[in-house]
Amino acid sequence: MLILPRSLHLNALSCKQYWLDSIGGLVFRGFSPLGDVLYTLPRSLYDLFTSTNVPHAGMSAWALLDLREGEASRAAIRRAYHRKSLEWHPDKWHTLLVALPLIWQQELVDIYALMTSAYDQLPSMQEALLAILRGIRNGSYYGTKVRAPHAMVMIFLFQKGSLRQKLRGIVRLTFEHSKNLALFVGIYKTVLLLLRTHQQRGLGQHVTASLGRPGAHWHAAVAGGIGGYLVGGCYSSVNFQIIMYLMSRVLISSVRVLAAKGYKPFAGHHFKHVYPLLSSVVWASVMWLYENEPASLQPSLHKSMTFLYDESCSWKNGLVDFLPSPATTAVILLAWMRL
Repeated sequence: MLILPRSLHLNALSCKQYWLDSIGGLVFRGFSPLGDVLYTLPRSLYDLFTSTNVPHAGMSAWALLDLREGEASRAAIRRAYHRKSLEWHPDKWHTLLVALPLIWQQELVDIYALMTSAYDQLPSMQEALLAILRGIRNGSYYGTKVRAPHAMVMIFLFQKGSLRQKLRGIVRLTFEHSKNLALFVGIYKTVLLLLRTHQQRGLGQHVTASLGRPGAHWHAAVAGGIGGYLVGGCYSSVNFQIIMYLMSRVLISSVRVLAAKGYKPFAGHHFKHVYPLLSSVVWASVMWLYENEPASLQPSLHKSMTFLYDESCSWKNGLVDFLPSPATTAVILLAWMRL
């Protein structure tokens, strides 16, 4: 006969109790202040009542899931967590929840939280390291994909020198962009992993975010700030271009966030209505700077504007200077043919 604590206000009748393998627990008929009730006692509660095999905070994540340390695969970890979470899930003992003392209710909730935390910790280190390596690879790949064509166009259009010198310039700019982007992604993901580990093990908090994502909203800002200082903090033309690219998008996104949250004067104005004014202000500002403070402009922008506005004031080749280039002619024809 199972003897339950007096605090439960339950009495199990030995002639009516039986073990069910399907639920891994005990089913018995008892009575409470409300009358005769059929109770289901899951194995987890049975262990808790008898103080046998009860998980506790002093156990390692491997022990909590009944696994041998370092020998379980990702699939084995998932199966063990599934089995343990079913065993200790609150739904297995909700019929007795109202009868349990508050301290026991909290203990059961804490045990289930331990299982979830153990599952978060076990696969995270190996997979987080792989995610970091994958991020570094993607950074180098994307840096090459973005910078190589841009550098090729800008160097062949605006720089003088031999073909060898131009190719060297393209390789140098592409390598720097790829290297810096790969380093930033690696540092960013590494800092996120350190912050996530501290949140889980140092503070004992459960992290619901998926692997590789910030465990808290401020983690992204900290990791981004550290990566930006270490990688982008050293000035170069490539880093400066990346900063300018990001800054314009950050400003636009910030305004959109403020508008979405209802902050005045950003709220209440639709983007399509504000956009013409934005375009007017930006073009007015850049043209004033070009005509009055040209040295303040970024070099590549200054070269582009010089070609557009200064070199167009003189012509030396007669009619040729007024005809579209062969490339422009081809583009016009293709657009007209709707290809």
